[in-house]
Amino acid sequence: MARKSAKKLDAGQRKKWLKTLEPNDAKTELGKRVFIDTNVWYSALLYGGVPEQVVRVCKQNYQITSSQYLINELLGLLKDVGAPYKWRNNLEKVLKQVTLSIEPPDLTGISRGPNDDPILSAAISSNCSFLITNDKDLLELGGTQKLLIIKPAGFLLQDARIRN
Repeated sequence: MARKSAKKLDAGQRKKWLKTLEPNDAKTELGKRVFIDTNVWYSALLYGGVPEQVVRVCKQNYQITSSQYLINELLGLLKDVGAPYKWRNNLEKVLKQVTLSIEPPDLTGISRGPNDDPILSAAISSNCSFLITNDKDLLELGGTQKLLIIKPAGFLLQDARIRN
């Protein structure tokens, strides 16, 4: 995912993200949980656009769940594009404050890619309504009765329907 040509996070972007993700006192009334895949977090942090909109909507209206696996994977990708250690450390702390961390059972063989199993397992274990991803292997699964595996743009459409 992270290539040498990947965009670098400048100091302004890093500061903006820590402020954006800062825990707020307002608790959402909605009980729905979402799991944002690593690739969506990465795209949101580096490029903005629809992935950034997804993170903002989820933070405001849903309980975001995560896992240590996801956080480690994200921090590793950010290290690869030169994000400073201190900022990555702060990002990890903030993510742990604003997300519900789930350590799922170690399920293997539930998806085509072994790196996808911990993500899917965490989304299922935390009773999420949505797993938001751009991963083709996960998207092919489509989801279950309780978990919809969906692209970021599709999630924004679903969210607009839910809230209207």
